[in-house]
Amino acid sequence: MSWQEYVDVSLLGTKNVSKASIHGMDGGVWAHSSPFKPEPYEIKAIVDEMNKASPAGFYGSGIVVDTVKYTFVQKKGDTLYGRRGQESGVVIALTQKAAIVAVYEGGIQPGACQSVVEKLAIFLKDQGC
Repeated sequence: MSWQEYVDVSLLGTKNVSKASIHGMDGGVWAHSSPFKPEPYEIKAIVDEMNKASPAGFYGSGIVVDTVKYTFVQKKGDTLYGRRGQESGVVIALTQKAAIVAVYEGGIQPGACQSVVEKLAIFLKDQGC
């Protein structure tokens, strides 16, 4: 399966993700839904902060994805959660080589989006990615 198919089928195809992208750990874009395309520097900054012992940097600056700022909710293992108001949020999961970014909005339940992203991350980790 190509990276674009992971975005289109495994994430967007579930109807529990509104926008998604997959990046290398350097922030480079491997695949994305259009017009959603986070900048490499945004993802690199997120990956760098997630790899620290404490996610303290997110408390002040929030999580910026595709120029949208989300309030930091929590970091749990290799997964980061952010929210914007009551109707949208972001879930970012790291594998050994990739960062999966998914946004939910428009009535999608946060837990449904989280589940989809976390399952894909586990699958990719099992594949060595």
